[in-house]
Amino acid sequence: MLLHYAKDVGKTGTAYLDSVARDWAESGVFTLEAAEKKLQELEEHRQAWAKVQSAAGLPRRAPSRKEEDAAYRWVYQWKFTGEMLRAAYERCVDNTGKFNISYINKILEGWHKQGARNLQEVEALEAKKKEEREQGTSYDIDQLEKMSFFDLPEEL
Repeated sequence: MLLHYAKDVGKTGTAYLDSVARDWAESGVFTLEAAEKKLQELEEHRQAWAKVQSAAGLPRRAPSRKEEDAAYRWVYQWKFTGEMLRAAYERCVDNTGKFNISYINKILEGWHKQGARNLQEVEALEAKKKEEREQGTSYDIDQLEKMSFFDLPEEL
């Protein structure tokens, strides 16, 4: 099974095989069932990263462990679509000028916590947030003048 997996991902060198075998042993993968489960998990991680790469238009490359784990969480745990991943990526780039996995994670985490499952729901949340922000920043000058804490002398 390990050899088939290595062949599928295009890494058949002995150093890679040794590394994966050690990782599996440390993870307690000793049975056929455990190996099948591990292979499914690895495949899901690979597919999740491929979906993020595609949504963000990233060049083909191996992800860091942090990127791989985040992609898995977004795609398989939080169930975000490619469209949602793309929207989060675009917001990230608009605000930071680059791909930033932590920034994208915060965006998606917020959407996940608020229950946004599609772009229409995200846009509705953002419109509501903008409206609340605008309402909270209006000032009544007359009222502010009455609230003065200091009586300043006329001559300054």
